[in-house]
Amino acid sequence: METVPIVMSFSKNYVLPALVTIKSLIQNVSDVSRIEIFILHNDFDHHLVSFIEKYVLKHNCGISLINFSKALDGISHKEHKYPEIFYTVFIPKYFSVYKKVIAIDSDVLVLDDVLKLIDNFPSEKKMGGVHCFFRNNERYGDMHNFRAYARNVVGIKNPKNMFNSGLMVFNNEKISREEADLCIDLLPKKWDSHDESILNFVFQHDLHFFSIRWNFQMEFFNAQGEDFFSEIREDFTKSKDDIAICHFIGPSKPWMNGNVLEKGNPYLERYKHAYMSVREEVIEILPQIFCGSMWSVMERM
Repeated sequence: METVPIVMSFSKNYVLPALVTIKSLIQNVSDVSRIEIFILHNDFDHHLVSFIEKYVLKHNCGISLINFSKALDGISHKEHKYPEIFYTVFIPKYFSVYKKVIAIDSDVLVLDDVLKLIDNFPSEKKMGGVHCFFRNNERYGDMHNFRAYARNVVGIKNPKNMFNSGLMVFNNEKISREEADLCIDLLPKKWDSHDESILNFVFQHDLHFFSIRWNFQMEFFNAQGEDFFSEIREDFTKSKDDIAICHFIGPSKPWMNGNVLEKGNPYLERYKHAYMSVREEVIEILPQIFCGSMWSVMERM
């Protein structure tokens, strides 16, 4: 079967959370030989590249790290503090040789097989994602004016039908070269929500929505189904007890002070457990990267 790229982009500060994401994804995938991790980075040094490669290969998964530091040259977003947040818009152009591509954020915990998203993807759709909770919240009205901005500034005809960019599937077999170029050409617009706005605009008429369980935005974990519009209400309620991907957006990030998730939240506990497992492996690998073979050799004394 054809390789399915899993594309991620993150800053140096997010390496540890990214490894939690990667390990959880690998542990739950049904066939690791079908996937390869691609990390689009902003000039990681060779030690960091070597470390990430060694970590992922330890889990028998292919990995490629691509220096994307020049990708925004000549584009007005070059000065942005975190250019990595724009790299996903390049996927349709630079990964066009692959039929389908999964893009995933580095602040997620994967609890199910992501290949299910590929194997059940409708062939006629160009993009797949999960409804954005902010833009589908009814209880608090138009939260942060997200719907108004999407409609009036970005040009989204139905903002309720916007996906959150934490989990996306690109069906490159259906995406045209013109659409791939447009994703990049829209960068100078400097829209809020960055890549999310651009990709929602370009593919707003060709979207497939996965169940909410595939990108459960954890800031809303304590919400109720009736807080949302009817289109996602039932799915939200069912997914809450069967989350496939926990997306720790905003103040739900496990490492943040004042986390909105209650102590003892089962998914928060699973994340902590996953992190501790990764941490032990990191402690084992890092000395080998910085000290070379002598790290093991000198233990013989």
